[in-house]
Amino acid sequence: MALALVLHLFCGETDSRSQHLAKNLESTPCCLLYHNKLSDLSAESLETAHRVARLCEEIMTEKPTQWFADPGAKNNVSAREVLKDHRNYLEKRLGQSGASVRDELYRIAKSGQKKDVQGQGQEPKGGDKMMDLLTSMPLETLGEYVKAETSALERAQSGLNQKRSTGIRRAYSSTQKFIVEFDRFLSAYSGIVEIVKSADQQYGGVAAATLSLLFSTVKMKVKDEEAIISAMQQISDRLPDFKIYRRIYPDPSLESMLADAYRDIILLAREATSYFEVSTFRRHIRSMGKPLEFELMEQNMRNNFSRIRLKCETLLAQRVDSLAEELEEMQKRNDNYLIIGLRASLSLGDYRPAEAKEQLAGYREFLHAKFDKDRHRQKLGLSDFLADATCQCWTTGGSVVLVMSGRNDSGIPSVSESWLSPVAVDLTQDLLDRQRVVAFEMCHDSSILEVVLAHLIFQLLEKRPGVVRRADDWKDIESSISSRSDRQEGLTAALLRIIDLQKEPVFIILDRPELNEDEDVAEYIRTMVRLARETKGELKVLIVQRSELWDFEENRYGIMPKGVDQKLLQTVRLDQRRIR
Repeated sequence: MALALVLHLFCGETDSRSQHLAKNLESTPCCLLYHNKLSDLSAESLETAHRVARLCEEIMTEKPTQWFADPGAKNNVSAREVLKDHRNYLEKRLGQSGASVRDELYRIAKSGQKKDVQGQGQEPKGGDKMMDLLTSMPLETLGEYVKAETSALERAQSGLNQKRSTGIRRAYSSTQKFIVEFDRFLSAYSGIVEIVKSADQQYGGVAAATLSLLFSTVKMKVKDEEAIISAMQQISDRLPDFKIYRRIYPDPSLESMLADAYRDIILLAREATSYFEVSTFRRHIRSMGKPLEFELMEQNMRNNFSRIRLKCETLLAQRVDSLAEELEEMQKRNDNYLIIGLRASLSLGDYRPAEAKEQLAGYREFLHAKFDKDRHRQKLGLSDFLADATCQCWTTGGSVVLVMSGRNDSGIPSVSESWLSPVAVDLTQDLLDRQRVVAFEMCHDSSILEVVLAHLIFQLLEKRPGVVRRADDWKDIESSISSRSDRQEGLTAALLRIIDLQKEPVFIILDRPELNEDEDVAEYIRTMVRLARETKGELKVLIVQRSELWDFEENRYGIMPKGVDQKLLQTVRLDQRRIR
């Protein structure tokens, strides 16, 4: 799909972070747009899907970024020196070129025109006309011509392999090697030319003419020379693929490096052309006692190429980070749209998790006044709970439902709260402070199981909205929540799916479900046990209740289904004692 391809182009096959991002985003509700599943999207996520699509489309089809946008940068390009003497250079070289080279140049120049020129080309009368043809020719024309030459030589090579003429085969092999390597060289260099053309379109014509002259000259005499082939190999191997990079970053320092590279390669091409124009004997005399000039130039360019590659890699990494952050922010907004869209199906009314947390703090202050300040009766703190041997199931691995019940001291029968509730609140606040995946409900006399399940679902989704990014998961959760045939069953299934999607343990804390006399506490416990039994992850549930209102032991055998591991349900009875 487009998004994965965008990230692949930006990051390459070795960037695991971007591969992971693309893989995760492929199956999100946003990206259903690319799989012809628009009917599966809510209005909010469909809007976000279009935004993602537009972003990807812009990146995939964007025009090359504007390089050399600063007028000062255009005028100070280091490559400008090659423009000044280009016409004189071309006129001199054409005047010294042989008929075979001029014919080759003519074929190259005319190959880009609609009229098909076959056989030996004929140079137009007047050197100015040839120069005009070459300087007005785009570099793409030379590239297409070279590719066509490669194909023709491959066909010729196939025929020569059936003959015994070793010398002819060797000549064709050398020529073919040069043309193939020249093709690679053009592909690597064309990106630089396109960027530098942003400063002045003349750079394109200069490159096309200079390299056409180099190609035509060397092609006729390449059989005895490997130096120019080696130089082109070095350039091709070191230059990045600017057909991708040039779409990403206009950077002043990189502009300067690319302009230097453009200039250096043009100068190298000129030197190589001059060298190959002379006879083999004169070339041999010229190179005696010292390296070839263009070989030295090629060596000097390596440092600049290394700096170019390093700079491009740095800029590319920045672009990847920027794109990843932009897509992540877009996904977060879409996550919120999806979660908000579920409020109506959950029948939450004015319930807000943020307000529930504020109420939790107020409830704790109320409990502090009722129990913590009582110097005459036993208190149970969080540290006491975690240290109690009977509560170790909470801290060990594995899913479990822990029911903690007990009576208040007989001296305070008028207090409706439980002396165990401070532990439930403290544990909840501790888990919230540590950014753990926790959902809670401080029940009251009108709490019913369906409403509690809806609250738990919304808390978990709001805390980890990313769990609904996969389209199938989101659709299953929404379908379960929207089910009206068996409301409680649908909510339980949705909560189970959400728990399964978490990458860390999930904690659920229920305080005082027995307060609603019309609701069966056993159903709360059975539902939590089912979640703990069926989840693929890890779920820990703490239920706190007063034994005076509902006694667990009297209802034990109606809670646990037969065949269920008894370790899933643990109970602790803690009755408050008077200490003074």
